Amino acid sequence: MRRRRFLAASATGLASLSSWVQACVRRAAAAGERAAAWTIVDADAGFGVESTSDRRGDVLIVRDDAGRKVIYRMPWQEDESDSGPAAPPIRLAVVGHDATDPLVPVRDGPFWSDPARWLLWREGATIHAFGTAGERQELTLPAVPTTLLRPALQRAGGDVIVFALSGDRRRIDQLRFPRANGARTEIMRSISLPAVASVGVAAFAGSGLRIATCESQNQTTTLMLVDPAAEATVRSAVVSGATRIPNASPSIQILAGGDVVVGALVTTVTGIALAEARFAASSGAVPSVSMRELGRFNEAPSAAVVLYRQESRAMNVVAQAVVRLVDGTFMHLNEAGMLERTTYEFPPVVPLVLAPTRRGALLLCCDPVNGPRMVGA
Repeated sequence: MRRRRFLAASATGLASLSSWVQACVRRAAAAGERAAAWTIVDADAGFGVESTSDRRGDVLIVRDDAGRKVIYRMPWQEDESDSGPAAPPIRLAVVGHDATDPLVPVRDGPFWSDPARWLLWREGATIHAFGTAGERQELTLPAVPTTLLRPALQRAGGDVIVFALSGDRRRIDQLRFPRANGARTEIMRSISLPAVASVGVAAFAGSGLRIATCESQNQTTTLMLVDPAAEATVRSAVVSGATRIPNASPSIQILAGGDVVVGALVTTVTGIALAEARFAASSGAVPSVSMRELGRFNEAPSAAVVLYRQESRAMNVVAQAVVRLVDGTFMHLNEAGMLERTTYEFPPVVPLVLAPTRRGALLLCCDPVNGPRMVGA
């Protein structure tokens, strides 16, 4: 419960903390909620591009509520870091027991400039789309995919685009969910991959789109860059002596001039590193590969997330990286660009979720009593 709600409740005459808590429980019960510990099993944060103001967006949460899965929407904004959510999480619906892959579309303009806001998730082979004005859409694929790539993408006034990685991990399907409710959802195109992929990420690239994927086998990591529109061109870069950290998707940055940087957090014989491939704007150029050493630790990593700043630059800039070790320790990048141990007021949600801000990044955490909030990463 947010601090200002507590003050407001006190101002209305609640005489003590005990009576305030009881009132909160009664209100929750009246709304059909049960007073139970918060357990988030999956989540995604969407955001927009803000030119002068603080970043803002939505988080879509899949909560384990006494054995049922329930989805929640939570608005967030940059200036609330460590003070709680911009508004309490909004309970949307009970979903299937196999609900997974929550998606909040990332926008190419200010997040709140377009009133058509969509939230998506997957149940088996069916992807559901939920409009915040009550719209419903769905698309059932011919077979159950491995995963939906994050994020979903939506241009101002446009439809929602989602990329699905096939069950054999050798194909990416581009899916369209129309902005107008009732219009036909569809598989726009299918892209064959030259190698298997485990995880991926999508991004705007000027007037087009780009997809980056990552896979590790035998201490070798392959980073692939896909241009869906250019006859589904797929380019690859191989990084030797590197293994992708579990539960870690790559990050992608579009540079000035059209070059693209794909980065993935990996383990090497010397510790944890950021493997990067730079793909030149010319599709015929050989990508360059580099490795940023981030530190050596006794425990192995069990989850990680990395995020580039979403802006065009001559140099690739990492907004933040967060790593969880198997013993539960968390690390983030310090000002020197190295991983250092850190603590958060509330437990971070795994898989880890980062959202960019003008000054860095916010990390999704969960207070077991009061629920989710975005905190400074």
